[in-house]
Amino acid sequence: MNNDIIFDNNSDVYATGTTTSTVYPTFGTSIFQSKNAGSNDVFLIKLTYEGFKNYSTYYGGAGNEQGLKLAYDHNASTPTLINLCSW
Repeated sequence: MNNDIIFDNNSDVYATGTTTSTVYPTFGTSIFQSKNAGSNDVFLIKLTYEGFKNYSTYYGGAGNEQGLKLAYDHNASTPTLINLCSW
């Protein structure tokens, strides 16, 4: 389930949400976590403005996590997960 989408200065797309998948496709150089660690984990994906996959990763622990809101730090040129719900 997708919960938020943002764009950076280059019109690249970042999306976050929640997945229960154990076969979610992780790829790229910014992989934080390559496997689902709990029932629900956050996913974060970046697509270029042309629609090419840049990276995709899980983020979560043994509990249930939801990625609810993203923000983009234009000074650091990086997305930030600003609302992570864990239970």
